[in-house]
Amino acid sequence: MSEKKKDAVSVRKEKVNNLIKEMEESGYSLIDLSVDGSKANIMSLFTGLVPSLIFIGLFILLYGWEKFIQLKFDLMMICFIVSIVIHEGIHGLFFGIFAKNHFKSIEFGIVWKSLNPYCYCSEPVNKAQYMTALLMPGTILGVCTGIIALLIGNGTLVGFSALSFFAAGGDIYIAYLILKNAKKRKEEYYIDHPIKPGVLVLVKE
Repeated sequence: MSEKKKDAVSVRKEKVNNLIKEMEESGYSLIDLSVDGSKANIMSLFTGLVPSLIFIGLFILLYGWEKFIQLKFDLMMICFIVSIVIHEGIHGLFFGIFAKNHFKSIEFGIVWKSLNPYCYCSEPVNKAQYMTALLMPGTILGVCTGIIALLIGNGTLVGFSALSFFAAGGDIYIAYLILKNAKKRKEEYYIDHPIKPGVLVLVKE
């Protein structure tokens, strides 16, 4: 990681720590729903597997195995590689809409150690906004394309949909952690963890 990148990460951590300190002084408490990067990658495989199998299974039931294996693998992979950028762009679009300073609060980058691209929002948003921005890439690239594939009988598109669910597996797992932590509270705000997969939740009971 370059010195410039280290500086950017340090600034990000400092900004989040200052925000947490300020909100704790106002009566909020912190809940850390972040996870280790390796665990996030493993869990994303499991969380992405279920919806992938559902759409592939439905396609095979409707059109048969032979229709499915006729998918154009090269085209599917090209579309998927391009969609990785689109995936992060969708995160950024919705976080940019919801954040107070809009797109000034959005940062894109790549974790070179794991070759994982990311979108980071430096401002807290409410639960509904965070969940929307978190799950929208999987909804658009996974669910919507999967439904279209089932309607038109396109094996390449359903294969792309399945890969998109795996790409969104980490998002789905974080959403699971948020729902697992769900509780009626007076106020709560969500902000991306500055260096790890997951989210920091600032709550006032």
